[in-house]
Amino acid sequence: MAVHNPWLEFAIQVAIGTIAGGFSDTVAVWMLFRPRQKRFGFQGAIPKNQPRLAKSIGRTVGERLLTPHDLMEEIARSGLRDALEGQLAAILSDALDKEHGSVTTMLPAELVPAVETAVQDFLTRFVNDLPFRERMVARLVLTDRTVDKIVEALEQPIGRPGRWLPPDTAQRLAHALSPAIWTWIEQQIPSLVERFRVQEMVERKVLAFSHDRIEELIRGVIDRELRLIIRTGYVLGGLIAVVLFGLTKLVGL
Repeated sequence: MAVHNPWLEFAIQVAIGTIAGGFSDTVAVWMLFRPRQKRFGFQGAIPKNQPRLAKSIGRTVGERLLTPHDLMEEIARSGLRDALEGQLAAILSDALDKEHGSVTTMLPAELVPAVETAVQDFLTRFVNDLPFRERMVARLVLTDRTVDKIVEALEQPIGRPGRWLPPDTAQRLAHALSPAIWTWIEQQIPSLVERFRVQEMVERKVLAFSHDRIEELIRGVIDRELRLIIRTGYVLGGLIAVVLFGLTKLVGL
């Protein structure tokens, strides 16, 4: 039986259009993630393209988000350079204010004879490399007895080096050394990033995620937008139904 009540006809068409619009967008969102495995030749868009998604994320992170330049800027912004100088000053201060034993006590016992021999060889080569006149004078000064005293000095306690230096020596040394150390760190960052192979590492991590984990991550970021798409589908479906109903009445269908 035909429906002759225009308001009832209007309500039915709007209801059908609203449900159809919302349902179609709900199915579209559902098809992004399901079916997880290929069924009847069909698979969800994201599970199907997980390898391509992993490669794209890895390339973005490796080439744009974690470049050596950006990493150095972030490290500098974090105050690490100031912390490096402060830590270096603390280490130097501790070394200068601490009582030290002899050089030989700080070395493994098996290395002590080698160090003493190296000192003797160094002094001998030093004298031999001098011009003739200076070499003759040096041989008068650096006798076997003198060399023995130098070697014996290695066995004397060093004590506290700071007692011979100004109180701010540690801070001044740290301030002088930290730029060179920081420059060395900056030079190592590119090779360090390259060695980590950030792009490949991120790609492997994403590929290792289960489909459930991928959906969880994506929904955690855009779940509100996905819900908005579904609600918009309902609204648009209803509006289209209203427009179509109006057009049918205008043309007399």
